[in-house]
Order: sequence, then structure tokens, then C-alpha cells
Amino acid sequence: MKKLALALVCLVGVAFFASCNKTVENPEPTISIYEEEGFVKDGDVVDLNTEIQFGFVMASNAETEKELKSLTIKIGEAQETIDLPGLTEYTYKDAITFTLEARDIVAEGVIEATVIDEDGETATATITLSLNEAAQPLTSTPIEWVKTGHNAQDLSAYGLFWKELNFKSPFTHIVPADNCTMYLVEDGAAAYESIKTDVDLASYYNNLVETSRPCDDYDKIDCNQSGTYKNMLITKDAAGNFHAIFIDRAEITTPSGLGTRITITGEAK
Repeated sequence: MKKLALALVCLVGVAFFASCNKTVENPEPTISIYEEEGFVKDGDVVDLNTEIQFGFVMASNAETEKELKSLTIKIGEAQETIDLPGLTEYTYKDAITFTLEARDIVAEGVIEATVIDEDGETATATITLSLNEAAQPLTSTPIEWVKTGHNAQDLSAYGLFWKELNFKSPFTHIVPADNCTMYLVEDGAAAYESIKTDVDLASYYNNLVETSRPCDDYDKIDCNQSGTYKNMLITKDAAGNFHAIFIDRAEITTPSGLGTRITITGEAK
């Protein structure tokens, strides 16, 4: 019985030793994120349309120094493999610009690196970034919208159109097109000036969604007399683009034989 017990102990010891030897013979290489000022780290927030630098440091296991075979970098659907013949350590540095059509925090950018050694053992490191749309400055351009009788200027670029009524109205009517939204800010001069970037405009629109009702009919302009209005229209067109439109003044004239002419002037971003 003692001999059997001793034999079992020996067998267990041999199995454990073999297991330890297997771990030592086939260790994984190592890989980590490159750390230097100016290079992104896991969890960073970066702006879209802005070049960023990233890197990885890899090495064969110190106990075996098996040569590295290859490095694969995967970003989204894109993938690139680099051969590393004869190397036991390697530092990879690169730069990338993430571009997406979105606003605010829109997505995650994932950079994944996998190193393989000559034994086929692998190690992986991942950089996950929050992508933030960099604010783009808006340019204010003059507008002149004209309607003469039943002939109206096309306003579809702003997600709007002139509405013809079956009855005579003392006011002109501008309404949102299908799948478009319009908000009215009656005293809008200061608000219009405060909108400097596309992010400002998107935030202003989103705030109106939370605090105001959409405007189904902009009918403030009196067709019988010229006047100054200082209204702002905020619109979202069918493509999802936002517009800030400052209605400064409307001139009302009656050209002979053409009907009433309404000329609206102001600015738009």
C-alpha cells in the first residue's frame, strides 16, 4: 500500500512538472500600448477629423526569446499584417484620422493589435477611444427670399416651402417640407449671434426639441406693409442638416400686373 501511494505521488509530481515545463516551453509574447506624450491611451476622447498618434510595444517571452513572426493591426473593418522575421522585440508607431458623420459623442474607435511568435502563440492589446465631433465654425451668409404673386422662390435647401392658401391672407406662410422640422424664436437676434459652430447649432436645436413645440407655419410677415421682424427660424431638413435663419426685414411692393412682391432679407448659417 505504501509503495502504491508513493507511486501515485511520483506520478502526480511528474504530471505537475510536465505541465510546468509545457508552460515554459510555449509562453505567450507580450504586447502593451506605447506610452509617450502625444500618443493616445486606452479610454481617451479624441476629435473626429483630427490626426492622432498611437503605438504598441511587443516582445517575445523573456524565458524563451522565441522570434516574433507578425503583427496585425485592425481598425474597424480595415486590417494590416506586418512581418517581423528575426525580431524578438518591436515598437510600432502610426497615426490615423477617424472620420464619421455625426455630432457629439458618436461612437467608439477601436485599434486592436495582435502579435504572433514563431510558435504561433499570440498576445493582444486594444485601444478603445471615444470619438467626439470637432466643432466646425459656421459662416453667416446673406439671404434674399422673394415671392411675387404665386411665383415663389425655392426654399427646399432649408427644408421649407411657401404655402399657397385657398383664401386671401394678410400674412405670408412658410412651412416645413415633408420630413423636416422648424422652430421659431421670435426675438432671435442675440440667439442667432450666439450660434458660432455646428455643435452650437445642433445643441440649440436639441434644446428646442426639449423645451418648445415645432412651428408648423411661419406667418409673421404682413403682406400689406414692409417691416422689421428679427425672428430666427431653426430648421432640420430631410437629410438631417440643421439651419439657423435670421429673418431681419421684409419689403412689400406691388409691381404693376405682377401681384404683391415679398422680399425677405436676413442671414443664414
